[in-house]
Amino acid sequence: MPGATVSVLYPKTPSSTFNIDYYKTTHKDLVLKSWSKLGLKSITVTEYGEDAPYSYGAYLEWESLEAFGKASQDPATKEVMDDIDNFSSEKPTLIAGKIVAAG
Repeated sequence: MPGATVSVLYPKTPSSTFNIDYYKTTHKDLVLKSWSKLGLKSITVTEYGEDAPYSYGAYLEWESLEAFGKASQDPATKEVMDDIDNFSSEKPTLIAGKIVAAG
């Protein structure tokens, strides 16, 4: 049964900053520690090119949209969201959806 994907997109502005080293060594581990037990299956991070409206995107694969919904209500989510200020000057856009095809 297909799961769900949550896309976390970090906007690029002339003054935005994003510390990818912090993300890879600290934030990603925090996300996995906090949400793996709640249905998070994997994280993939993409760096976009110069002309893209976003600097980075994180793609979180979940067992289901319901699992993501429960995780977003979990007390650990506050720590995950508060940690964003440690690596990004911009607040991300989150887009959640059910996987309908994969290959």
